[in-house]
Amino acid sequence: MKDKKRATRKTLPKDIDELLDAAAESDDYGAVYEALQQCLPDARGGYGKGTLLMNGRCTVELARWAIERGTDNSRHQHLGLHGPPRERPLSLPPPAHADPVDRSGR
Repeated sequence: MKDKKRATRKTLPKDIDELLDAAAESDDYGAVYEALQQCLPDARGGYGKGTLLMNGRCTVELARWAIERGTDNSRHQHLGLHGPPRERPLSLPPPAHADPVDRSGR
């Protein structure tokens, strides 16, 4: 059996947009999940250097999967993902740090 590699990539795959487009057309996200398994949960990439949640092609199911893996959604909770709405309104689990804290720690 093939050993699962530990996620070590700090950046999203360069072809993530193409993978997401192909997956949306075929309704098969296996290649997307496989590519993302090699990345750290908060891997960033693309023009804005954002996480997967910042990508407008990210589906609700993919977002939930990413959050379950540990992707920080505290910055995205009020936005409901960026880009054109596909399956909105979006209901994501609450961020890990739901209580706002200022610079002084209060």
